[in-house]
Amino acid sequence: HQDVPFEVLVERLNPTRSLAHHPLVQVLLAWQNFAGHDNSAPAAGLALGDLQVTQVPVDTRTARTDLSFSLAEHFTEAGEPAGVSGTVEFRTDVFDESSITALMGRLQRVLVAMTADPTARLSTVEVLDVEERTRLDEMGNRAVLRAPTPIPVSVPELFAHQVTRTPEAVAVSFQGHALTYRQLDEAANRLAHLLSAQGVVPGHCVALLLERSAEAIVAMLAVLKAGAAYLAIEPVLPDVRIAFMLADAAPIAALTTADLRPRLNGCDLVVI
Repeated sequence: HQDVPFEVLVERLNPTRSLAHHPLVQVLLAWQNFAGHDNSAPAAGLALGDLQVTQVPVDTRTARTDLSFSLAEHFTEAGEPAGVSGTVEFRTDVFDESSITALMGRLQRVLVAMTADPTARLSTVEVLDVEERTRLDEMGNRAVLRAPTPIPVSVPELFAHQVTRTPEAVAVSFQGHALTYRQLDEAANRLAHLLSAQGVVPGHCVALLLERSAEAIVAMLAVLKAGAAYLAIEPVLPDVRIAFMLADAAPIAALTTADLRPRLNGCDLVVI
């Protein structure tokens, strides 16, 4: 808005730029409830002396974010409520029309339920309709139960087979730095032994506070080789969110870099 323009936000926050998505947000919900936001009540429009200003819709055929909902409340000339309508703007390389139609139906379903009983808990509001819930039940439950049970194979086992087949093939490449399957396996083994020496055993959880990098893949594989589960934490998250994730998952140790080490100060766990 006029007090905090978008350009100022981008300049102050200085987010990581990407051509694949918006630098700040990917989904936007706007509630237009200011006077004269539509032409349903011309008397409420902006007036500048003898000059009256009314809204002229402009179709830019571009999407500012991946998904944008713009909802507006309407009133009659007498000031009585006349419903809510809106538009949806979306990137066609991310969503298709059927997906957007389904999202609109779910949003409408939630709004109807909330207005019908404003005291209801959000957890009781049905987002999916009966047909969607039946389809998900078939895909996620019944189809799985009917499928033959595969022989369980762990990720480290699958990775070991790949190392044997193509040891010198590139496994990870990031910003000019590449690791072959053999190099990745050796690095992960060294780190897995270090984790075991620090008391990590199967069933434990290890937090990973790492930037996107080849080393992050090494850390993930090392934790799995040690028999533990990893908790991936984005460094861009605020401290309060990181603290909540650590308290909730209760990892026994954390892997991070020297630059990110201060983010874990005060946490009761081994930091490697």
